[in-house]
Amino acid sequence: MSHPLNYYAIEEHARYIEQLCCGSHDFLKRIDETQNIYEGGGVTDYEMEEMEYKGWLEYAVSNNLIELCTKIRILQDTTDISWEEGYTPDGEAFERYNDIIFVLDGNVKPSIRECCNKVIHSSSFELEYKKKKSKHEYWNSCVILSGKQGSKEWKVKINLFNFCLAIRFYLSVLRTA
Repeated sequence: MSHPLNYYAIEEHARYIEQLCCGSHDFLKRIDETQNIYEGGGVTDYEMEEMEYKGWLEYAVSNNLIELCTKIRILQDTTDISWEEGYTPDGEAFERYNDIIFVLDGNVKPSIRECCNKVIHSSSFELEYKKKKSKHEYWNSCVILSGKQGSKEWKVKINLFNFCLAIRFYLSVLRTA
């Protein structure tokens, strides 16, 4: 018997990551608007808040992403549903959303399964930050992962917002099967 997995518990991780993807810029902007301005050198209240937030954000994204991907992989390996020849719900879900994975180095087959494998087996994890026209450097919903498969190195960028949308679609297909 497999580990008991609840689709809604898996979806919770995806939805949480989606919310984090959408909130970074607005959060930093609002924190900046509420901070006192001090004259002189040193670290400002905003800079302290930003540093603490980015540390927490890295943990929250990484932790939820590992839980999400581990559970998806267990689900994929233990689900015994027959599909029409040439069809997989993983394939349909992955094709439904654009720009999920960008291969920066190596040879990676784009799929939900492969994205999950890269998350689980990465030896390097970083959030990608972007700066809008404003002064706030915010997380743009992408992670950069790298590692080795055998002797071959790989590096990918995954857009987690689109990845989580694909995961939720994938789960909805499995729920109705």
